[in-house]
Amino acid sequence: MTQFVNGIASNMLAEQPLPVKFAAAGALEKILSNEQAQAQIKQGLDTVLKCYLSLMNEFDSEDLVSAFESIMTIYSKDIVPYAVEICNHLTEQYRRCIQQDPDEDDGEGILTAVASFTSIRRILDVVSNDIPLLTQVEEKIYPCLLHSLTADGLDSIEEGIDCITLILYHSYKNRPLSQNMWNLYPQLLYVCAGNDDDEDGGFGFEFVNQIVVAIKNYISRDPNGLFSVSEGKTVSNLALLHHFIQRCLYVTKNGNDYLDGIAVVGVIIAMFENMSGQLDNELP
Repeated sequence: MTQFVNGIASNMLAEQPLPVKFAAAGALEKILSNEQAQAQIKQGLDTVLKCYLSLMNEFDSEDLVSAFESIMTIYSKDIVPYAVEICNHLTEQYRRCIQQDPDEDDGEGILTAVASFTSIRRILDVVSNDIPLLTQVEEKIYPCLLHSLTADGLDSIEEGIDCITLILYHSYKNRPLSQNMWNLYPQLLYVCAGNDDDEDGGFGFEFVNQIVVAIKNYISRDPNGLFSVSEGKTVSNLALLHHFIQRCLYVTKNGNDYLDGIAVVGVIIAMFENMSGQLDNELP
């Protein structure tokens, strides 16, 4: 078994042709169901991770990223020291893949980009209890988070919102939110609210329930920050939230799914639970 595993690992090294390295990466994932193989690979985990990251820089493939995610799942407790480096590679891969023409690569770039985001979310789960490390990861993946909240990033929006929610919940229990997280906030609201003349709401209104969870974390983690003005905006974050609630309730009133409206009402409840003192000062 040792010779077999070592043989696969050696086929992933730089001097091998790309098809050989790709086949070896897939084979390595398949043998991980064997506990003896897992123990053997763990001894050289550093080399294996570097081989995967190097290969993903050479070749964009959903299957390759999925194989890498399997490695991260099995060795979740052992990859913490590599979390920032891994996220840096995944971010670069995501940014590279979203620039590809889906008509020219049969959509492989988009699928790989989404798979990259899924792996990023896995890393957040792994480092969720290490705030300094989580802060570094947040900085690395910020461009991905921002893109996922645009119409062009709609394929990755669910993973993006989940990542934002995880960061808010785990990283900001005892401190104000970072500027990056507040920069994401207006776009997060716009995904649902859209423009005032959008009868059906924003381009991602269907994700309103998921977005509401993230907004509740904004409110609970940094209620004072709602009174600040986000970069590039002329009104406070609280005013943006008020507009969001109005727009979403308008859309749900004229739609068929009243459960979305109930979810939005949950934002109002969260405001009173976390901001009663501040809101009293704001009221005439």
